[in-house]
Amino acid sequence: MTDGSCSGWGRRRRRRDGLLWLLQVRLHDATAVDVGWAYGIGVLGVLDAALGHGAGSQRALEGVLVAVWSLRLAPSSCAGRARP
Repeated sequence: MTDGSCSGWGRRRRRRDGLLWLLQVRLHDATAVDVGWAYGIGVLGVLDAALGHGAGSQRALEGVLVAVWSLRLAPSSCAGRARP
């Protein structure tokens, strides 16, 4: 999987990451960055599985595993970090 540095996806990803970083700097809390990263990796993994090459069953398994991992990781990144 490529990083998409020359594509529209790459530019959007860098813009999103930059906005999350600015939010983290302002709030002094990296929770939003962690959650955004987890969901972003999940979306890219599912897109890679859907658009990539290889056997359909392997790509389907990749997509499901990455989606489950991402959907599990993002909320757990927030757990225990809630501000009073």
